[in-house]
Amino acid sequence: MIFGGYHYFETPDYDNCAGKVWYATKCSLLLTIPMSAYETIINLDQSKKALGGQFLKTNLPLLSAFVLGSSVSCAVANLRGQRDDNYNYIIGGFSTSAVWTAYYKSSLKGVGAGTIFALLGAGLKEVMKSDFVLWPELISTDVKVAGSSGFRDWGDVRIPGANWVDPGRRPGF
Repeated sequence: MIFGGYHYFETPDYDNCAGKVWYATKCSLLLTIPMSAYETIINLDQSKKALGGQFLKTNLPLLSAFVLGSSVSCAVANLRGQRDDNYNYIIGGFSTSAVWTAYYKSSLKGVGAGTIFALLGAGLKEVMKSDFVLWPELISTDVKVAGSSGFRDWGDVRIPGANWVDPGRRPGF
């Protein structure tokens, strides 16, 4: 949960559209500002006007694609009778084809990029619907070590359901 505790998938697709668009805007800036900073560092010998143009050329397409995709997916969810499913993200992802077609000046590249965004959006929605956990809690953190600074002690690993004991350790250490 980044950005003040709000997460994009906390509410259904048809609810809180302004919050979803604002979240998508912040996420895209989080992705694009390091890219454009890198571009700026590489091209420091250029004028400030050229650097500003490079900054906008790097940031605006991805920013507008994120905003357009989240806006269209929310609008489609409301137009389809407040349905909360993957088709909203597929349509929202394909809508970004307009941005990428203009950016690349090629309809084939634009549709290809829109297809990638559609698949990523539908896949992310499916992952969120299935309560997928990337790092399940397999390690017990009940063990406290004297003098520890409050961080997890990964020294005593206990896997749930395993019936073994490390013979080299005394209990409690």
